[in-house]
Amino acid sequence: MTVATLPANPGHLRPCPPARENRSGKHYTNAELQRIRELWGRWRGQDRLYERIAAALGRDPEAVREKATAIGLRTTADGIEKMNLTQIGKLLGKNHTSVLGWVRHGLMRPYVEPHGERAMYALDVDSLWSWMAEMRSWHLWEVADLRDLAWREHFGELRRDWLRVEDAARLLSITPNAVNHLYERGLLPAAKPVPSALWFNRAEVEAYRLRSKPGSVEMQVYELAKRLTALEARLELAAQPAPGYPVRITQSEEVAR
Repeated sequence: MTVATLPANPGHLRPCPPARENRSGKHYTNAELQRIRELWGRWRGQDRLYERIAAALGRDPEAVREKATAIGLRTTADGIEKMNLTQIGKLLGKNHTSVLGWVRHGLMRPYVEPHGERAMYALDVDSLWSWMAEMRSWHLWEVADLRDLAWREHFGELRRDWLRVEDAARLLSITPNAVNHLYERGLLPAAKPVPSALWFNRAEVEAYRLRSKPGSVEMQVYELAKRLTALEARLELAAQPAPGYPVRITQSEEVAR
């Protein structure tokens, strides 16, 4: 798995430091610094990381290693960075309370390590990366909220072909309830990693949109299913016993008895 890494302070996307000379006397341009981040996110964890980046930039491998360290990039061999819940929340654009809620509900499973007289939840960078790659975590965070550019680009590409219920509804020009109805009827397949979230493949939604034009068989089936659901609801209501009301007996009826 290709893994990217965080800056030393994952709470925000740090601007690149001023360009400095490397061993060959050349200055690093801002474009080169951005390229280092990009290639780092693509090749981290693979063999000869610095040599490959250096070859792409026409730089010395040791100079690239020094520059990568200077802008906060570390390899696993240099030491896996650990993050507490507050740092994780800042990276994901969430507050500490939200992340703690995920832990308490079993949606995130960090480890506990000593922290003075108290214990602290923590997670290493690679474990967090793996957790975010799992679809069961996607409903908890948004790609646009990620503070690190390399992570935003990677996970944006990973989730590009998957749509939430609301996104599928906009693409089909129908309501989210109608999308759920299509899923329940088996007319629009979806992935359901957790009970509270559905993810629709973009290609499947596009194909359904083409099939569901007015007058098409798919649209006729959909309209028939809606009518059937409404009829079932009416029949269920009609089958319920009518509520009993007390009968009032007038005085003349009482005398007649």
